[in-house]
Amino acid sequence: EDSNLSIFQEKGIQLNGSKTRTIVLTEGIRVAGNVQVLDRSSGSWVNYTRSTHISVYTRDNSFLVSGQSKPDGTYAISNIPMHATIILRVTAPGFAALEEYVDTQAPTNEQDLKLLSGATISGCVKDQSGRLIKNARILIRSTEMAVTGISDNQGCFNIAGLIDTVSDYEIIVQADGYISQSKGGKQAGDTVHFTLHRTSPHAITGRILDRFRNVPPESVSVVVKLFEKTDENFGGYVGKTLIDNEGYFSFIGLEAGQAYHIQCLARLADGEEIVQWAADDDGAGRDGADDYLAGDDFEMIVDVVWE
Repeated sequence: EDSNLSIFQEKGIQLNGSKTRTIVLTEGIRVAGNVQVLDRSSGSWVNYTRSTHISVYTRDNSFLVSGQSKPDGTYAISNIPMHATIILRVTAPGFAALEEYVDTQAPTNEQDLKLLSGATISGCVKDQSGRLIKNARILIRSTEMAVTGISDNQGCFNIAGLIDTVSDYEIIVQADGYISQSKGGKQAGDTVHFTLHRTSPHAITGRILDRFRNVPPESVSVVVKLFEKTDENFGGYVGKTLIDNEGYFSFIGLEAGQAYHIQCLARLADGEEIVQWAADDDGAGRDGADDYLAGDDFEMIVDVVWE
């Protein structure tokens, strides 16, 4: 067990009493490091002090050898047959399965293995026609943490590393050529699907949300108005539109280079009316409104809670 030679593996060998077989052992490689988990209180990675099983495979998924981590969170696996790249697979109760690729540049290779919580949020991303969108960027965040991922070739995602007790995760999805979308109030174990809207070079598209990033419910009526920017910040009315079930609105056929102002009028279930310009204007009205151009897309946070 103290030898540096690799283990020998071959299938289909037939031996009988009248034949001998010469086995030539080659130099083996070694991989070592720490198995770590995230300490939520400090935000730093610390060694995991329970034994974990580590398997070593080739790139073509052939099993090579396996080992265990030690009580101090370190591991060392020796006598691995020489390969340019090996795959370390780690399993531990309560954590997502980990797969780490290691380029073996030396006889001894250092590689720390970082385990993520097995708690996940999953879902799929598609466009309005129902076509699934691959390589969409996914951000899941709360006040305590943030994790990222991308949708796979089927447009779906399954992101681990979440905390079971958090119930206010916000999920933000971005994809080239589409308007970004977010959904809040989610927790580990949820399945959350997204339908993205395409951007247009001749349109301004946005989404209306309340201060907790919730979409207006059916009990809230929302009208969005569009104005051309004027020197006096007065007049220039172009038109109005309603939002869809996901809070989106769009103005199309706009002039390139023309700046626009956008106003939201919301009537709450109790009859209260909220009027707000698209800007962080602290009540400055249209004088504090942001300028928008054809091709822009944005989220407008109305300073209210719908219900």
